[in-house]
Amino acid sequence: MNRKSIKGILVVLGIFIIWDSALMTALAQKKPTPENLDAKVEKFLKENQSNWQDWNVPFDFIFSDADKEWYPQYFKDLEGKLVKGGCFTAHNVDQPFGGIKEFLDYIQGLPNYLTTIHRPGGAGISISYKK
Repeated sequence: MNRKSIKGILVVLGIFIIWDSALMTALAQKKPTPENLDAKVEKFLKENQSNWQDWNVPFDFIFSDADKEWYPQYFKDLEGKLVKGGCFTAHNVDQPFGGIKEFLDYIQGLPNYLTTIHRPGGAGISISYKK
């Protein structure tokens, strides 16, 4: 991604952690200290995690490391929010978890994505760029 500004980053973990431009801007304006940063992020998450699928926000980067069996659905739900030229990554794609093969088969079969697997330590990370 060679962009002058980042529209948003989404990290999908065991719970959904959303890091978007609105949160980054709000935090930057308030110049949070380490002591109050956690509280601000937690407040943002509590207010927004239940309706993340309804957000009409673009993301440049999405990192998924959540429930592996849900990888295919997470991608399908979030793909439309990823900007052209954006990157969708998923962790542990070399592991024998349910949903991984279905996810990889699906994303590698899409003509508008270029997907590679990086294997730095055996777990595997898929890196997919939206054309």
